[in-house]
Amino acid sequence: MNQKEVSRQLYRQVMMDHARAPHHLHPLKKRANTFFAKKINQSCGDAYGVEVEIEKGRIRRLAFDGDGCAISMAASSMLFDQVQGKTIEEAESIIRRYFDAVVAVGCKQKPDVTGLGELEMIIHVGHYPSRVKCATLTGHALSDALAKARMDQSV
Repeated sequence: MNQKEVSRQLYRQVMMDHARAPHHLHPLKKRANTFFAKKINQSCGDAYGVEVEIEKGRIRRLAFDGDGCAISMAASSMLFDQVQGKTIEEAESIIRRYFDAVVAVGCKQKPDVTGLGELEMIIHVGHYPSRVKCATLTGHALSDALAKARMDQSV
């Protein structure tokens, strides 16, 4: 088996692990210092709500809930793993780098994957424009929730 085939198998395994048993998939609860946002992919019907709890300027707890395809579920799980415990600014930076990497792959450019962790495995959906929305849906919702947190002076 060559290196490319090994990489493909690893990609499939990690994706399916996150899709079948996503981290941070929980019913959303309204708590103090918690910010919520929801996004819907109009082209396929994937829909997720996200909730982020901020304590002392850091992400204390994350959750998402909703329905979507394996790509959106896995991407949500990986992204939330990557931003857990980060400051709002650090999380926003990770989200931007992730979005930029997906776009770079789609434009056949070398992506900057610095600090993306397992998210690096999912950026290759950039080759499939119809799947980009799936891979970035909860990232957009999380960005909205973090913007609300940033505007709130109590966190």
